[in-house]
Amino acid sequence: MPSTNDSQTPRQLHQQILRHFAATGKAPAMTEMQAMLGSASRQSVEECLKLLDQEGAIYRDPQSKELRAAYPFSPLPTQHRVKFANGVEVYAMCAIDALGTPFMLETDATISSECHHCHAPIEVEVQKGKVSQAHSQHLVVWYSTNDTCCASAVDQCPHINFFCSQNYLEQWRQQHPEQKGHLLTLAEALDRSQQIFGSLLKQGR
Repeated sequence: MPSTNDSQTPRQLHQQILRHFAATGKAPAMTEMQAMLGSASRQSVEECLKLLDQEGAIYRDPQSKELRAAYPFSPLPTQHRVKFANGVEVYAMCAIDALGTPFMLETDATISSECHHCHAPIEVEVQKGKVSQAHSQHLVVWYSTNDTCCASAVDQCPHINFFCSQNYLEQWRQQHPEQKGHLLTLAEALDRSQQIFGSLLKQGR
């Protein structure tokens, strides 16, 4: 196995983790991650995970070191659920991450979420890289730009959400003036998600 000092090894593990999530909807166990790197030692995997955490590719609980995010995926239930064309369902860390999964995996997907203000159910279908159906033509996304020196899973993702309309988003902002960010139309959010995740599994090929 290549040394963990080789940048390709953490990248290889990262991509295998993402593929595991996409196939199972769950985070891989340590033994599965060891197998992903050719029967690597636990220490080697830990070194890779530490590097990926530092880079912001994943997030681990500071105390337990358990995987809490492998962007765009969440091992724990969130309000953003994605169902792929093959029937597999996964949870995404935020609205942008949910929209990014079909681009990353080059597949069609149905995203089920809710308005962060009124909690009405929201459904968005993405086919061939475009929105084929949406709960409402007025859907918008709040893109949080909270502190840049933060852990995205904790400080940013919980605030990147769908809203039924710009009006509901403005009502929410009045209640949460401390939140920094900006509005994205659904088309803008889709473009942003493609920019972030579209080439993630192609890097290093």
